[in-house]
Amino acid sequence: MAKATKKLQKHGARPDGAAAAQSPVPAELLFNRELSWIEFNRRVLEEALDESHPLLERLKFLAIFSTNLDEFFMIRVSGLKEELEEEVVELSPDGMTPAEQLKEISARLRPVVETQMRCLKEEILPQLKHHGVRIVSYKDLDKHEKQAANAYFMEKVFPILTPQAVDPGHPFPYVSNLSLNLGLMVEPGTGEQGTGVPPAPKGGKRFARIKLPPVVPRLVPVDESGTKFTFLGSIIAANADALFPEMRHGKSHLFRVTRDADIEIREDEAGDLLRTVQQTLRRRRFGSAVRLEVSTSMPAKMVEYLTTSLGLTPEGLRRGRPLQHPRPDAALPARPAGTERQAAPVDYPRAAAASGHGLRRDQAEGRPAPPPLHVLHGGHGLHRRGRG
Repeated sequence: MAKATKKLQKHGARPDGAAAAQSPVPAELLFNRELSWIEFNRRVLEEALDESHPLLERLKFLAIFSTNLDEFFMIRVSGLKEELEEEVVELSPDGMTPAEQLKEISARLRPVVETQMRCLKEEILPQLKHHGVRIVSYKDLDKHEKQAANAYFMEKVFPILTPQAVDPGHPFPYVSNLSLNLGLMVEPGTGEQGTGVPPAPKGGKRFARIKLPPVVPRLVPVDESGTKFTFLGSIIAANADALFPEMRHGKSHLFRVTRDADIEIREDEAGDLLRTVQQTLRRRRFGSAVRLEVSTSMPAKMVEYLTTSLGLTPEGLRRGRPLQHPRPDAALPARPAGTERQAAPVDYPRAAAASGHGLRRDQAEGRPAPPPLHVLHGGHGLHRRGRG
């Protein structure tokens, strides 16, 4: 309760019923802090929708929008969820309860995220294809491209993967914040999948999780020109047999977890501030889950299992957001012509009109130059004299 109260004080909340006496401005004239942030991020998305921007600039704005949204859930939404769990009754300055704010956040974010997905799938990716950059699924690759992708998997990815299965002796694994994962069901069996292996006994199916390694690019080039890519997640899913030998497995589905990353440090109570910050940052990794993002293809039973295992409610579920698309700087090593803004040097207008180049601004405008530094400082302390 005390921690939630500290967050309330930091976020500017006030006790219920105290607004009229303490606030000089009526609540209905104030903007909600969290909803105002959503409107700010909507402006970022509008930059991505602006067709006057170069293509890769628009893709970068989509990436910025997603990063902002992650931070919003890690800090703002996590604080509201904690207030709700602690049954805090304080209102925000505009007169909304934590539950009302969470409900309105969900309602406003849904159409914004749908707009982001539509922009990516219907505008950005088709235009990238027009410029010669193709991003396709593994199943759409030809024979030689699949061989190249499989070789990349065995050489670069397979050695650093650690699949984790859940059973009575191995509880649900810890899923790190913002990590991208594959979830699938596995069961005992022998031989290759689809060869008529008898079904496992009842209860033999287990959930397994594969974490996509963050040190490997999310988009993997599969042709010699380096302009055709496929998703790392689909390559791993296609090679699941190598990860689960002599076992049968179902289809793989992407999911991603966002955790509470809000920290509270009282400097006046910290004996060693540096050590306190280090310990707090270590604990930050294990914050409670606040959001679960899953692919549209994930079965309802798996979604329910993940939601329950992470201690989330249905309100914390987000389905369908593009999960595999990385930051654009890491996605496209080769920049197609016409997809980025070409920066040109610009001279200061008055300096450009002067007789020469390289003039200081005050010289170009005819103003007196500033006095030398040693005059300003009285000639003291400008040069350290040698010793000895």
